[in-house]
Amino acid sequence: MLHPFDLANLVAADHRLADVLIGRIERGEGDRQVLVDQLSVALSMHAAAEELVCYPAERELGRGPEVDENLEDHQVIKDALVVLDRFEADTPEASTALAAIADVLREHARIEEDEQLPGLRRDIGDDQMVELGRSFRDHQAKAPTHAHPHAPTTPLTAAGTAVVDLVRDAVNGRRKEVATDASGRLDLQAQAVVDAFADLAPKPLHVLHPEQARRQPTFADAVARVADQLGREPVEPVGSVEDVTVPGPGGDLAVRIYRPATDDVGPLPVVVYVRGGGWVIGDLDTYDATARGLCRRTEAIVVSVDHRSAPEHPFPAAHDDVLAATRWVLADAASFGGDPTRVAIAGESAGGNMAAATCVALAAAGDRLPVFQLLVYPVTSTALDSPAVVDAADAKPLYPGLANWFLGYAVAAVADLADRRLNLVAVPAAELAGLPPTLVVTAERDPLRDDGEAFADNLRAAGVSVEVARYDGVPHEFFGAAAVLDRAAQAQDRSAAALRAAFGTTEDVGPRSGVALR
Repeated sequence: MLHPFDLANLVAADHRLADVLIGRIERGEGDRQVLVDQLSVALSMHAAAEELVCYPAERELGRGPEVDENLEDHQVIKDALVVLDRFEADTPEASTALAAIADVLREHARIEEDEQLPGLRRDIGDDQMVELGRSFRDHQAKAPTHAHPHAPTTPLTAAGTAVVDLVRDAVNGRRKEVATDASGRLDLQAQAVVDAFADLAPKPLHVLHPEQARRQPTFADAVARVADQLGREPVEPVGSVEDVTVPGPGGDLAVRIYRPATDDVGPLPVVVYVRGGGWVIGDLDTYDATARGLCRRTEAIVVSVDHRSAPEHPFPAAHDDVLAATRWVLADAASFGGDPTRVAIAGESAGGNMAAATCVALAAAGDRLPVFQLLVYPVTSTALDSPAVVDAADAKPLYPGLANWFLGYAVAAVADLADRRLNLVAVPAAELAGLPPTLVVTAERDPLRDDGEAFADNLRAAGVSVEVARYDGVPHEFFGAAAVLDRAAQAQDRSAAALRAAFGTTEDVGPRSGVALR
């Protein structure tokens, strides 16, 4: 298995994105102009990074003729990108330019991936391929977003043209377009939220360093913006919220306890909730809406766990934190009004991975298990090679290049990617048997979709009671947006009904979001 930051991984991901965008344009899907602009930006950044990182490395190894051929391909593509800059996407000139790009790029990508990059690896080794990959990503972060075919690509010229391009993109609105989903596959409500996210002008996280990424706008910020436009509150009220600390393997561990507004004097059922963020970004506030939604709909106490983040604390630090917090809840729920015999676990994205891994670990140790697990678009594979990875190559806010970035920072060594706590689809059936009943929620426009459903199939084959709920027309991160998305409200209602059934509190409390359900 290659390191996520291996140069071959990053180059192939760029090629895949470009091919998906070209395919959508050819098939007449989505917003043609925005797709063309996204393609132009992706190819301009990719070409600059290759010319500053890949090709110098190959020249040093005596591969000048191959590099010259690649540069000729780049010249054809850049000349065509200039045409796309000058003409509207639906003009004959733009169509001719797109055909030229498609013709050159597909063969160019095949040769690079099948011949040149493997040859480079044989000469320099895996470690150096990772170092080149890191440099490639860093140069993409500073690369021009428009083609400049008549300017030599050097660090100095790339930096200068990049500044000019950023100003152009800010003035004409192109920067926002690049951050949205132009596929036409989202429903109207989800498109509005993703467009609001784009309006916040986030930088592409996959070319940033973690400390920079943590300062970028979030999907929760976009939900709050849309909710404000609709005159709604972005999060739901609950009875009380309390921040406390509990003992963890790395010191005090922050948890947030949400109590429902209920006349039931208790003890109340408890949901351990594990937030997302790819092990790298996010915090309790980012995923506050999900915790509140589950608390209000289940009338259970929700304990949201704020685990340590990578790369400062790489795998398995976050997994160890979640396991410790879950053991604390199972043992001491009564100390905060909870019923220790009615504890469930829920997790979102990377949190879904840790929720499931926690149940596997508890079962392996012979410990008491939660009565239910709710896995919301969980990370269940580190391979990132399912059909959904191609289908959602241009999705937002999560796309394959960003999923790869998360994994790259989450682990300290490439061998960690094979650990079954991360790679849940590799857990044998014998270790899955006896796990609690499970609901897996997936989203259509999500590169994690197929892996989550494959893990559900593995659970079912091991004799676990499993339901899968796929929601079409919505992206990764949709679940916490019940204030503005019907499908999010539906997903939370369905999840709460499953949790209440597991708790033995099956009476219906009804929709809680104020969103009119379809």
